[in-house]
Amino acid sequence: MSQKLAASLANFSPTSLAAAAAQYRQPAPPPALPVLQLLGRHQDPTFEKGKEGINVPWNDNHTSIGTGDFLPGDKCPLRIRWSAMDDHLEVRCGTMDENDLEGFVADMAIVMRREFDCWVEQCWTEAFHYLFTRTLPTLIIHLILTGATPQFLRRSIVHGGWPLDTLFQTQMLDLLYTELELRLSGARPPEPTTTKPSGPSAASIPGLNGPAPVQPINPLPTRDGICFHNVSYEHGYDLEEDDHCACLCQLTSCLRCFEISAMQRKGPTSLLPYELRETITAEGWSGGVEAADQARIRTDGLRPASIRQSAIPTGKGFVRNPKASPPETANPYKAGPPLFPHPQMTDVLAVEEHLRWRLKELGAHDPAVEGRYGPSKNDPAALDGVELPEESEDGDSQAGAGKKAGGPKMVKITRGKGKVRRVVNGKKDDGKKGKAGGAGTGAVCYLPKEWAEEDPQVRNMAVVLTFRHFVKLLHQIATSVTPFSYPSYSRDVEELERVHPIALYRRLAEPAVPRRKDARMSRAWVECMERWGEELGAREKTRGNMLVNDNRHAEAVEYYTRALSLDPKKTVYLSNRAVALNTLGYHQQAEVDCNLILAKDGKNGKAFYQRALARRGQGRVREAEVDLREVLRYQPNNDSAKRLMGVVKGEVAKLPKMSAKEALEF
Repeated sequence: MSQKLAASLANFSPTSLAAAAAQYRQPAPPPALPVLQLLGRHQDPTFEKGKEGINVPWNDNHTSIGTGDFLPGDKCPLRIRWSAMDDHLEVRCGTMDENDLEGFVADMAIVMRREFDCWVEQCWTEAFHYLFTRTLPTLIIHLILTGATPQFLRRSIVHGGWPLDTLFQTQMLDLLYTELELRLSGARPPEPTTTKPSGPSAASIPGLNGPAPVQPINPLPTRDGICFHNVSYEHGYDLEEDDHCACLCQLTSCLRCFEISAMQRKGPTSLLPYELRETITAEGWSGGVEAADQARIRTDGLRPASIRQSAIPTGKGFVRNPKASPPETANPYKAGPPLFPHPQMTDVLAVEEHLRWRLKELGAHDPAVEGRYGPSKNDPAALDGVELPEESEDGDSQAGAGKKAGGPKMVKITRGKGKVRRVVNGKKDDGKKGKAGGAGTGAVCYLPKEWAEEDPQVRNMAVVLTFRHFVKLLHQIATSVTPFSYPSYSRDVEELERVHPIALYRRLAEPAVPRRKDARMSRAWVECMERWGEELGAREKTRGNMLVNDNRHAEAVEYYTRALSLDPKKTVYLSNRAVALNTLGYHQQAEVDCNLILAKDGKNGKAFYQRALARRGQGRVREAEVDLREVLRYQPNNDSAKRLMGVVKGEVAKLPKMSAKEALEF
């Protein structure tokens, strides 16, 4: 700084300089919530780079498919190198015999089950993070809107005792399971994605729910590929070249290495609940199983305790009062190693800062927070998830939190020439410059009067203590149960068993395809996987036909379903499954399959005939007669349709005559 400039600034007082600098000071953006940091599930190589030898047993029955150059340093005992990622086989299933192909599919099923179980644990971690960063702050805001003062939060919530903590934990467990289900169903994606899968979505794979093919479900929403880092490294790829979407042409190059990779793949760290130990869920489980004593302690600890009347702490709640000791049966159950540690203090502070900003936007006047982020502007992001009172013309009816005692009372009043002003908690906000409820320029105060006028330091201390108390309860309940205790876990596993493992692998690996070097490689991967699906689907169909010939229709339905998951474009798989379902008496499910066929091919006589059988089986003979007419329209020499038409006409003749209104609706 020059002497001349320093001399000129010396003529101004510090107050004047601060006021001049304040004109150029911009408020900071809203504080950001902490981001969930998930540990990558990269599969470590079996061998260390440059180290000779292997650490897994081999036998003389080592089977390999494909050829490759013998190069020093290859980690595979047979020195088989993978071909380039854009090099695909012309003949796929034909390169393996029946036993090799069956073994490969079985190993892929092991990989898919472990991926699913680990994915459940990941969704559990995401659900915990969502409750920690969003649900708990919103819960505190709702408590404030319903009239909770700082003294009430500290006396009745933070120091409410173990019975109240048990009630909060029970509700938090329900919220955790709800969030887990949202993520498993794909209703709440984990993170916004910028890449879109290029292959068929889950809704395009019919029959994922077995013999009742109603609306197809989505058991495995889009994730970020499947890592085969260890297998690729052992067969000639560098450590950085695994793109999480290896083609089956590479994975089938060395079946023994793939088998060992599947058996050594990382599995879940949580324990399987004791009540599932003898179900189909335990058959492919790769982790530990809960013992009977552990299950008893867990269920006793999760059972809500009876509320006991205890003395309310004296004073305003600023002195920590001792809590009543919980009963012996309420000890938390530790289900193995925890999936996640307690949130770090930096993350807790970040959420607390975001919560103070939200309260400021709701109308809590706080000079310190307003100095950082500016006055309240009722930012919609701060109001997200908060049930606010609705405005009314006369002020008699309020909605949401405003109905309750002590809640905000917001009335919209019309005066003079249609001018509208608002009275919020007894203070006027006409949209002009000035304070509204102490909230700032032109802002609406949605908070109760007692809270808005309380000392900011008292409010902040109450919010901090309440939030940290909720975080402690949430972490205790999340680490005291297993994520596999959610009600529909067994049903999800059964659904996965009905889908072909190769179809599931494609669904999980395809999102990583756009990360390849160029679009040509991505298209080649998709086309090759479609060829694999066609060949494997034809094999599943052939097996289903053989089972139908042996009158084993229930098993045939399973194979047709697997074929559909591999190649959903083939309507012949749907028609064959409809035949088997009609034979088993599942007429409603057979009709759904026929509807799917006719949506693609409106002249499919076989689909019309099977739908006629399905509708007749449900007692809807008039509709069956309409379908049979369509069959004879396209296939006039169909003897089976003619015979069935004669039977259906006789049944229709016995029905009462339809009214004019019913005839129009029909």
